[in-house]
Amino acid sequence: MKKILTAITVMAMAVAMATFTSCDKDLDEIAADIDTGISSGDHGTTRNAVLKITCTSNNPYTIEIINASTDDSREYTLQGKETRSFTVSCDVTYQVKYTQNSGYLFYPTTGTRTQYAGCGSTYSLSIPN
Repeated sequence: MKKILTAITVMAMAVAMATFTSCDKDLDEIAADIDTGISSGDHGTTRNAVLKITCTSNNPYTIEIINASTDDSREYTLQGKETRSFTVSCDVTYQVKYTQNSGYLFYPTTGTRTQYAGCGSTYSLSIPN
């Protein structure tokens, strides 16, 4: 009987550990996703859209995705040659501002792209070109 109770306790602890350590995002990041309607990951449905952003440079860039309707924004870093998908609210126009983080001689490369995000669609943007 004691072995059974020990086994049940160990299994319960393992389940609890898996439950509390499996989250990729902390509560602040989840709250920010809810506030801005922007989150990292490819989760396109008919109620949202996906912005797929590719860094064509070998250098890392900081990107800021701005909801033009609400001025809410999220900031991310894209490594050189990285492609990342962002789930966004649909029927909204977004601005994607980018700034080169390293690899420049005098001034970083900067720019802005504007993209309307229709429901259920995926939109591909390349930075810096």
